[in-house]
Amino acid sequence: MKTLCCTAQGTYTVFAARGIGKYYIPYNAFVEATTYYASQRAAVQAAVDRAAASFTDWAGNNEDSYLVRIRGAGWEVLDLSDAERAALADHLRQAAVDRAAALVGKDVIDRLRQDR
Repeated sequence: MKTLCCTAQGTYTVFAARGIGKYYIPYNAFVEATTYYASQRAAVQAAVDRAAASFTDWAGNNEDSYLVRIRGAGWEVLDLSDAERAALADHLRQAAVDRAAALVGKDVIDRLRQDR
């Protein structure tokens, strides 16, 4: 196989690590995009934040549209109050933290919480 495509990082990741190919000629004609993206951390973070907010809005609308469909299928939707929903979320968060602490240690969880 002959290809003119990649940086050393890309060649290793895509081909060599999978046992594909045998030769590499470093033309130095390409810059690894992942390196560029990493150097643009603030711009990437801002884009991710915008995308996450947009997705959150979309997800809420999507959820509402499927609640309409569920009701249209004859199901009863048992709504929770905001207080019930908050209590459930708190319970689930604590259960997840407890489980994670059992796996990695409470000291690790405590350090993560301090690093916020």
